[in-house]
Amino acid sequence: MTIKRTLAKIIETLKKLGYKTDWKILNALDYGLPQKRERILIVGFPIDL
Repeated sequence: MTIKRTLAKIIETLKKLGYKTDWKILNALDYGLPQKRERILIVGFPIDL
């Protein structure tokens, strides 16, 4: 699976479980660290709140 397909599957699964999600790719270089380390941050909130 590619990263795009994996992320899409995660978002789809969370939606089926009743969560509204948002995601962002963060890179350590943008925060003053001398390494390129990309991470995906996913935040989900229950829809029924």
